[in-house]
Amino acid sequence: MTVPSLNEFLTEDHNRLDEFLERFQERKAGNFVEAAEFWTRFASALKRHLIWEETILFPLFEQKTGQSGLTDTLRAEHEEIREWLTALGEKVQQNDSDNDHEVEMLVNELGGHNAREEYALYPQLDKLLSEAERRTAFEAMSAVPEGTP
Repeated sequence: MTVPSLNEFLTEDHNRLDEFLERFQERKAGNFVEAAEFWTRFASALKRHLIWEETILFPLFEQKTGQSGLTDTLRAEHEEIREWLTALGEKVQQNDSDNDHEVEMLVNELGGHNAREEYALYPQLDKLLSEAERRTAFEAMSAVPEGTP
């Protein structure tokens, strides 16, 4: 069985995350309870995605290339993403629908960040890793449950 491309899989996960956030935004003015459910799904899945990258993919990239410039940049962006995720999460917990600024900042941070991953990191990993190494990466990723803090 052929192991899928990391780029395809992770780009699809980015798209899934975007859909959760879009559904949160669409519903927050009319049905905040329903919006909060999408927020919870988004936040949980995004945290897992960040863990995949930081604990599995970034170390693989650094090991294969001997370089950490790209991954250092991406890690710093993860910190920014976590800050906006926390700020927005606090507003959601308080049922505060006045969160357009936090959403905008998070969306802006994710946009550039995801592009760097989809056009630089993931394609390089697909080229650098053997099928067996990709399989091992996917196995490690599947062991991280959604909802991981």
